[in-house]
Amino acid sequence: MVTPLSKYLFQSYCSLYSSFGYENFDFQTAMKVLNHDESYTGQILSKLENDGWISKRQEISDARKKSYRLNDIEKIIEKIGKKGRDKK
Repeated sequence: MVTPLSKYLFQSYCSLYSSFGYENFDFQTAMKVLNHDESYTGQILSKLENDGWISKRQEISDARKKSYRLNDIEKIIEKIGKKGRDKK
């Protein structure tokens, strides 16, 4: 399920997109790009994942590490638009 984002989360998504596009990235690099501490970065990534804007998976080599990937913005817009049309 995809839900529209608040302004600060959309800005975070855009910052991540401008740095990584649709390539995988890890928590530490996201923290540097977003310029927030560990706790706040974790909250942002968690909210983006819960709202359907990014995907997270565990690394095969080390289950403690996770990699993130932005979901395709065009597909997100289509899903939000369809949901809006279906409400009418």
